[in-house]
Amino acid sequence: MLSYDSIYLRSLAQIMTNQNFSEKNNALIQQFQDFFTAYEDIKPYIPVDDTTNNYIEQRKDWITRLNEVEFPVAFFGSFSAGKSTIINAILGQEVLPEA
Repeated sequence: MLSYDSIYLRSLAQIMTNQNFSEKNNALIQQFQDFFTAYEDIKPYIPVDDTTNNYIEQRKDWITRLNEVEFPVAFFGSFSAGKSTIINAILGQEVLPEA
């Protein structure tokens, strides 16, 4: 029997794998990459302190990580908190036994 949480999470997983979502995500990533390219072009001509530079570099790292195919995910929770239900919903199939 599917719980409300399981149905919600399956819907969320479907939305995240939806082509429209992927296209919007890719467009957003491209906008950030364009910004970083422009920033690198003007960086020699403007004064930038270390804090700002570190902030920009950290954001570049985030965008790089978003483009990676694989990334680690961890699920934490107490016994019978629904971890397996969430994982099964994200995967779209029952891989793990549910309590």
